[in-house]
Amino acid sequence: MKRLTTLTCTLLLLLSSCGDKDDDISITPSEGANTNAGESELPATSERLTDLAPVAAAFQQAAQSAMAETVALCRQLEVGVQSFLNDPNEETQANAQQRFIECHQRWTASALYFTEPFNLNEAKGLKRTLDLIDTRPFLPGYIDGIPLYPYSGLVHELELAITEDTLLGQHRLMDEESASLGFPVVEFFLWKTPLADFWQTKTDEDAQTLVNRRLSYLKIANAHLSKQLDKAQARWSDSGEFSELPDRAKFNVLVKTLQRFTMVKLLNHTFAETSLEEPEWIHPAQFAGNGRAYLLKQVDEISRLLGTEAEPSVFSQWLTKETSIEITGKNLQAAVAKVQASLAELPESFPFESETNEQWLAARQAVAAMALEFTKLSQNLNLTVVTQ
Repeated sequence: MKRLTTLTCTLLLLLSSCGDKDDDISITPSEGANTNAGESELPATSERLTDLAPVAAAFQQAAQSAMAETVALCRQLEVGVQSFLNDPNEETQANAQQRFIECHQRWTASALYFTEPFNLNEAKGLKRTLDLIDTRPFLPGYIDGIPLYPYSGLVHELELAITEDTLLGQHRLMDEESASLGFPVVEFFLWKTPLADFWQTKTDEDAQTLVNRRLSYLKIANAHLSKQLDKAQARWSDSGEFSELPDRAKFNVLVKTLQRFTMVKLLNHTFAETSLEEPEWIHPAQFAGNGRAYLLKQVDEISRLLGTEAEPSVFSQWLTKETSIEITGKNLQAAVAKVQASLAELPESFPFESETNEQWLAARQAVAAMALEFTKLSQNLNLTVVTQ
């Protein structure tokens, strides 16, 4: 067994002491880390890895399948939103809300496949696409009035035309939380009530102007979101940039995706102390609710790439038979299974209605253990370990 690096030891320290509320789970990456996922980095061992093509192909197929499911569900959201726009009533609103939840939960799981850029040239464009799809956290008052500031937001800036171009220009204009497009807008509007006040026909001309602006805004945001999801789906097509990478570079993207997602997205974000101190900034859908279901679907997507002990994935089988790799598929499957079980014990509304209790600490420790396994795998392969 190799000597453990400083990063691995830090994670082990976290695992041994994560019952301490004041633990710092941010870890500084090592100097000289290579951030280009497209480079074919050699493993830490002297042996070259073999038979990577089936692993890379299975990874791409999983991404394609996840995005196909996402787009199909979000097409239903598009239909549901249009029905609500045509006739804003309780039934059409509830239907659109349910379709939003299904679409958005599927997207937050599929977002795993957009964690790691294929190369440095793609990184900037990828970030822009993801920002347009789902900027989180976001400020609802930037979109429309909220209880404390009923006349705030773009809806009330009457001199601003509600068009796709103007909304694009406003997106994240003031700061990163200033979302004017994407899932945040659709979510905020679909849960905006009462209907009689905000969506239904008015006799007062000024009030009707605001209703019309909301209807136009939601229609444009809904259509624009669909276009961005189509763009995201195309990224993984057989004719996309991923297919042009060498097999080793494709494999690197797979491993670095899992390491980054488990360390940064899950451990250093979702299970940071701020998830309990400021849950509205961590929750994936503060108006739609049910944060636990979102989190479970994200971890389920990791499980999709690994399979189970009874039905291991191509990746897990490869890890187990590759003697130069210290981490096996069973190691990773067991770590993920523990996370799934611990997450199921959290409150349905997590991180709302949550506290530093036994369930939260157990879930955090399980996530840390999972992140450790993927970190050790990355280090074993001499790949960049991302922590922030």
